[in-house]
Amino acid sequence: MTGAIPGAAAGADSSDGARPTADDDRPCVACGVRGPVSKLELTELMFATRERFGYRRCEACGTLRIDTVPADLARHYPDAYFERSRLDPLPEDAKRTILVNRTLNRPELFGRGRRLANLVRRVRPSLAAARPPLAFIRKTRLRDFDDPILDVGCGLVPRRLLDLKIAGFTELHGMEPFADVGAAFRGIPIHRTPLDSFPGPGRWALVVFHHSLEHVEDPFAALQSTARLLRPGGVCLVRTPVMGTAMWERYGPSWVELDVPRHLSVFSQSGLDTMAERAGLRPVGITWEANAWEFVLSEQYVRDLGMYEPGSWWVEPETSAFDQAAVEAFRQEAITLRTEGRSGRAEFLFERPTDEAA
Repeated sequence: MTGAIPGAAAGADSSDGARPTADDDRPCVACGVRGPVSKLELTELMFATRERFGYRRCEACGTLRIDTVPADLARHYPDAYFERSRLDPLPEDAKRTILVNRTLNRPELFGRGRRLANLVRRVRPSLAAARPPLAFIRKTRLRDFDDPILDVGCGLVPRRLLDLKIAGFTELHGMEPFADVGAAFRGIPIHRTPLDSFPGPGRWALVVFHHSLEHVEDPFAALQSTARLLRPGGVCLVRTPVMGTAMWERYGPSWVELDVPRHLSVFSQSGLDTMAERAGLRPVGITWEANAWEFVLSEQYVRDLGMYEPGSWWVEPETSAFDQAAVEAFRQEAITLRTEGRSGRAEFLFERPTDEAA
């Protein structure tokens, strides 16, 4: 098979498909400005319904927003949308495994419990703890295994929360609007309670939006509720596509991360920072992210080939138009864009200011 067709994305650089700017009296969901917007018509290609949806781009901050939220939005989240969230089974003796992990991980993560950990290693030198997500735990300022953590939009299978549970964390909760009432996954409760009425104001150590804030109908209100829920100094982590970066410049309306119409908003960096500050959160860090699949699927969208259609690399990589060499070239380009801070997605960290710094 051949790799990506040279020049397949030609034209994406010269035009983003936007119509001339027009006045819009609705405030931008991100920066709050009422002003000129660019109008776009974008196509659903994940499931290749090819329905068209109107979007507008704020001329002040660059954030993209759907014109009208579909009344039947749930229809655009079929079972296939969640199918990649499958998990390997937990160890048979899960409780024992988690207890060992908690004992052996505590000194490395929090600088406490070293004596007990050394004792366990002397008695059972063959024991090894499942390695926790160290960088994640440290950047989010978690202080102990009982710190309460909420994953908003965790999905029907909360993989990230399960990783934290196996590492030893105990106060884990998910929020997923498509979950059944009273749902739980391997002991992790999954709530449908809206954020604006979620219990525990001022007690949560960490609230995360792993590629979920862009799906929220009112993201500003969601961040306001997050600020209410977080304890002083608590952290909100948002992973999301970023508008106006290299992937948008290259692919325009064919950029896969637009994910029409499920992504109700695609924030610019300045727009998201402004929205968080308006909601009572302070920006404290950003890490840029990118992967080869974003390039491959965007190239497909340029050719009008949907993610789940026959011949798509997503479902038939061996017979697609992208061989391993092409995918590796995209992977290297993704690394370059991450390093340059120009890739199409990023992880943002915000904090609720302490009373002294407020």
